[in-house]
Amino acid sequence: MKLRTRFASSLIILTSLFWFAASVHAGGWVVISLDNAPGPIQAGDTAHIGFMVRQHGKTPINNVSPMLTATNQETGETITVSATQAGKVGHFEATVTLPEAGQWDWSISAPPFPQQQQFAPLTVILAETTVASSAFITLTDNWRTAMRWGGGSLLALAILLALVGERRRRDAIAAGSPA
Repeated sequence: MKLRTRFASSLIILTSLFWFAASVHAGGWVVISLDNAPGPIQAGDTAHIGFMVRQHGKTPINNVSPMLTATNQETGETITVSATQAGKVGHFEATVTLPEAGQWDWSISAPPFPQQQQFAPLTVILAETTVASSAFITLTDNWRTAMRWGGGSLLALAILLALVGERRRRDAIAAGSPA
């Protein structure tokens, strides 16, 4: 009988503890939404990522300590930075420098809330790649412009030659010579 009573008491105490622990976190969730999805970032450059933290997906809150965590998919290197409150209630900004090119998985958490908001991987590129591709784009744009002007000039010259040829033909007919 004593064994049953102890077992029943222990079960009641454990159930109460689980119920109490669950009720402490009841309704405790946030949604983190980005101001803008970040585009490619150059390795070694500082990226500023703005976002809103909303409790229950609706109410902006400041009583959190957001952290941005990024992990390089290839090397496993992980960088964690704290975000600071910036502007209106619930708006934060994280400033992060990712040192290596590649794909970086990243998320933002907002303690004391337990969940992490995962985002699409960040693409980090080498600075030389950007310079080379922008030079290629400039060269391509210059080539297109030259082709437009050159094509337009050739068309104007062809029209001018046709008009001059037509005028000569008319003058020859008027003078009585066969064209």
